[in-house]
Amino acid sequence: MLATRSRWLALAVLILASCSPQAAATGRPESNPTSTATPSPTIVATPTLAALISRPQLTTRPDGQIAVTGILTNRSDGSVEDLRLNVRALAADGSPIGAGTVKPLLPWLPAGGESPYQLTFTSDQPAAQAEAALASYQPSNREPALVQVEIDSVRTTVDGGSRVLGWLQPPRTSGAALDGLVIASFDGGALHAISGQPAVLHGLPAHTAVPFEAVFAESVEPLGLTPYLAAQAAEEAPDGPLKVDLEPGLQLDSQGNPFITGVVRNGGDAAIQPDIVLAISQGGRLLRVLPVEPGLPVGPGESRPFGLRQLALPPSFDPATIQLQAYVGWTSYEPPLATQLSATITSFEPIGGSLFLRGQVENATGASVRWPTLLAAVRSTDGQLWSAASLRVADQLAEGAMAPFVIDLPLPPDADPRTAEFDIRALAIQPESTP
Repeated sequence: MLATRSRWLALAVLILASCSPQAAATGRPESNPTSTATPSPTIVATPTLAALISRPQLTTRPDGQIAVTGILTNRSDGSVEDLRLNVRALAADGSPIGAGTVKPLLPWLPAGGESPYQLTFTSDQPAAQAEAALASYQPSNREPALVQVEIDSVRTTVDGGSRVLGWLQPPRTSGAALDGLVIASFDGGALHAISGQPAVLHGLPAHTAVPFEAVFAESVEPLGLTPYLAAQAAEEAPDGPLKVDLEPGLQLDSQGNPFITGVVRNGGDAAIQPDIVLAISQGGRLLRVLPVEPGLPVGPGESRPFGLRQLALPPSFDPATIQLQAYVGWTSYEPPLATQLSATITSFEPIGGSLFLRGQVENATGASVRWPTLLAAVRSTDGQLWSAASLRVADQLAEGAMAPFVIDLPLPPDADPRTAEFDIRALAIQPESTP
């Protein structure tokens, strides 16, 4: 059992004013012939932020880029957001070889809160030292949420990196809105590496520990990991209508590659943008945490198949002992309904353990649309779901325009493509709407 680290982090955010000095509004004086003077405006300056910026660390990443990393600490007595730092790297002679303005990896910090920051660049010259200074910020104030972070395990990826798996425990009395999660690796007290974007819920339900996965390009040690997060208290929608059916669940294609198929069901009367992660476990230990992304918002009463591939499970995994569990986050807003587009299959071909569908999506809605997405499912003649996948065919599609697609769906060994039934749909969002 790997050692674990837990850390409580209280975090808040806020709605606010600019940090730059501003003139207080006095309004236009009324027209009055007896007036002899107009009062001078009062200048109100925002206090300088009390912040601590750790000495920047210089590392060369596996991809050859140079990274400048460090930790920013908010030492003021209030929350702040929209922070920016000026960071630069210097050669041995003091000349700059890389510079930029960056934001901390967390979007805001409460009083006493910390966040890593990072600037990456490419240079032919070696970097000898680095500098970082606070450039700007805005004050902020929101009620914090206490979220416990527990590291469960660290697994090596096929390319020599590390996959960190763990759990988040939100407050027992309310849900929490997670705005950011970063895992940092320290080696001998120095910041060694920073994780990429994790797979995690954004709407954390109360009373329920939810899993997460964060990936490092580098190899990291469990005892050197420190989590940083930004979360704020939020009211949780009781008993959300979004459900996940994990049937047929985990399957193997004819090449022995694992894939997962399921269905997201919206039992409510409004569209929902899914916030779902799927935990893959064996013997009570996490193997993977993957986001379930069934495309655009799921409409009221809709059942939408989804598929997950590229599972990167350990070579020794036993399909018979794998456990799957879906975790559904709450959503605090109602996204727009998706618009139906026309989708046509022009050919299909089984190759290896997959079925390749080719065709085109056409926009005949009378207006330009955003994020046209193809949803495909393959079933047996008796309606059994074999496989599903989704594909965004373009960022935008003009009225009357067509976009070609090629999508592949894995098939279980006993599935006969000659008797398969294809279920394809294409959805998009109107340009004035954002899911």
